[in-house]
Amino acid sequence: MNCPKCGKLLKINDVYCSNCGLKLCDLQKRLDKTSKEQASNLESCNNIVCASSELQNIETKYDQQNKKKRHIWINVVVSCSAVLIIAIVAAVTCDRPRSTAIEQLPVLEEGWVRFQHGGVVSIDYPDEFLELQSREYQVISDELSMILGLPRPDFVLQQRGLNEMELDAFQEYKRLIFNTHYLDRTQKVFKLNEQYQMDSAELAETLDMLIAESGGLLPGPNVFEYDDLRAVELNGMYPVLFSYKRQLDDNPVVQVKNYVFFNYDKIHYLILSYRVQDKESSERIFEKILDSLRLQE
Repeated sequence: MNCPKCGKLLKINDVYCSNCGLKLCDLQKRLDKTSKEQASNLESCNNIVCASSELQNIETKYDQQNKKKRHIWINVVVSCSAVLIIAIVAAVTCDRPRSTAIEQLPVLEEGWVRFQHGGVVSIDYPDEFLELQSREYQVISDELSMILGLPRPDFVLQQRGLNEMELDAFQEYKRLIFNTHYLDRTQKVFKLNEQYQMDSAELAETLDMLIAESGGLLPGPNVFEYDDLRAVELNGMYPVLFSYKRQLDDNPVVQVKNYVFFNYDKIHYLILSYRVQDKESSERIFEKILDSLRLQE
C-alpha cells in the first residue's frame, strides 16, 4: 500500500507515514465508512431487478388496451452507485412526437471546467465544487461493483479533495454519476428532443410498478420521501425524473435525483446526490450544472 498523500510505500502496521506524517489510522476509518456506505447502496441496487416474464406480462397488458397509442415496457436496471435507476423502453405505434431543437452549448463560466465524454455528453462544473473521479479512487467503487456484479459508470464527478484522500473531503457528499445503456437492435425509444407525453395515470402506474418491483426497498429503511415520477424539459431534451431521499445508519440524509434521457437506440442515466443539510448551496450549483448538459443525438 502507498501513502495517498505522498506516495511512499507503507508497511502493514504503519500508523503514520514516515515521509509526510499522515495519520493512517484515521484515514482508514474514514475509508471504511465510505466503503460501507457505497456497498449498502450497491446492494440495494442489486435487489431491484425486473424479470423478463414480468416484461412480457406488461406488454400483454398494453396490447389489450387498444385505445393506448404506444406500448411501454418497464425494466428496472442497475447502476453502480444509485439505489434505483429506471429505463422505460417504448415502442411507438403512432406518428413520432413533435421535436424541438436542442439548445446550443452555453458560454463557459470563469472557474468552470467543460468535460466531454466519448462524443456522447458535454457538461460544465465548477472546479472548486467538484472534481472528476480519478482512476485511483475508482478502485474502491470498482471492487464493490465486481463483487455485486454491477456495471461501471461512464464517469463520476465528486466533491473536491476526495481523489487526494483529503480528510475535509470526507465531511461532504456530492456526486454526479453518468452512464449510457445501449439498446439492442429490436429496441427503440423516443429521441432526445421528441416531446412525448405521458399522462398522470401512466406516470402513476409506472411509479407503482417500480415500487412493486423494488422488493420492498421503496419505501424502506434507507429510502424514503420519494416523489412522483414526472417528465421534465431540460435544454430542449425531455427526460423523466424520479427523486427520493436516502439515509444509511446515522449518516446525514442524502437527496437523490435520477434523470433518464431517451435517445433513440440508447438511454442515458444522470444521478445527482447531495446531503439535505447542504441543499441550499448544492442545489443551486447542480441546477447550473444541469443547464450546461448537452447530449449527442
